Amino acid sequence: MAVGIPKPTLKPPVIKRPDPALVRRGEARLIQLRKSPAGDAVRDRVVSRAVARGIVSVQQAQEAFEVWLESGKKDTLWRTLSMHPEVDHEAVYAEAAKIYAFRPIDLNSEPPNDEAVKKLLELFPSERQEKLRQLRILPLERVQKAKRGGSRLLFATHDPTNPEILRFLHANVQESFDLCYAPESQIIQHLERSFQRRNEFLERLRSEEEAMDFGAHLELGETKKLVDEDALDAEINRS
Repeated sequence: MAVGIPKPTLKPPVIKRPDPALVRRGEARLIQLRKSPAGDAVRDRVVSRAVARGIVSVQQAQEAFEVWLESGKKDTLWRTLSMHPEVDHEAVYAEAAKIYAFRPIDLNSEPPNDEAVKKLLELFPSERQEKLRQLRILPLERVQKAKRGGSRLLFATHDPTNPEILRFLHANVQESFDLCYAPESQIIQHLERSFQRRNEFLERLRSEEEAMDFGAHLELGETKKLVDEDALDAEINRS
C-alpha cells in the first residue's frame, strides 16, 4: 500500500499587532492636539502620525503650527515641524516616506556599490551632478526587470516627496527609474564619498595632462637647443 506524502501545512503569516497601551497613549495625544489652538495640525497626516507615535510632542506640534501660520503656510506643516530645533528631522522624514509609500533603504546595512554609483553619475553632465549633490539625490544602481525585461535606475533621497527632486529626475533621466527613501545623514555620507572619488580621479587626470604638457615642452626645448648648436657649428666652420 502506497504511503501518501503529507502535504505541508502552511502557517498563516504572523501579524504584529500594535501594543494597545501605545495606541491609547497615541490617541490621547491626538485628542490633546485636536483640542488645542493648533487643532488643525491633525489634518496633516505626517504630523498626526508623528504625534501619535510619540516622535514629536504635542507642544512641538503646536509650536511648529504657529511658525507655519506666521510664514504664510509657504511649505507643508510637517516640513516646518521637521525644522523644529528639538525634533529629530530624520524621524519625521522617515514617517513621511512611510505614509507616501516610498521604500526605505538603510545604506549602512546595504551600502551601494561604488562602481555602480560612479557609472550612474557619469550619465549626468558636471553641472547636473552638482545639482544631484545639492538636492541630496544618490544614484544607487541599475535594476534588471524580472518579468518584462529591461532595467530601471534606482535613486535614493531623504525627501522623495519633494516636487523639485521629482521634476529634476523626470527632466534629466531618460530611462525608467524608482525613487526610495534613505536617511539624510547616510545620503550625504555616500554622496561626499562618491564626489571625493570623482574629484580625485579628475585631479589625477589633470596631473597626468600637465605632466604630458611639461614633457612636450622639455622635448621641444631640447630639440631647439640641438638646432641652435648645429647652426653655431656651421657658422664656425664657415669662418
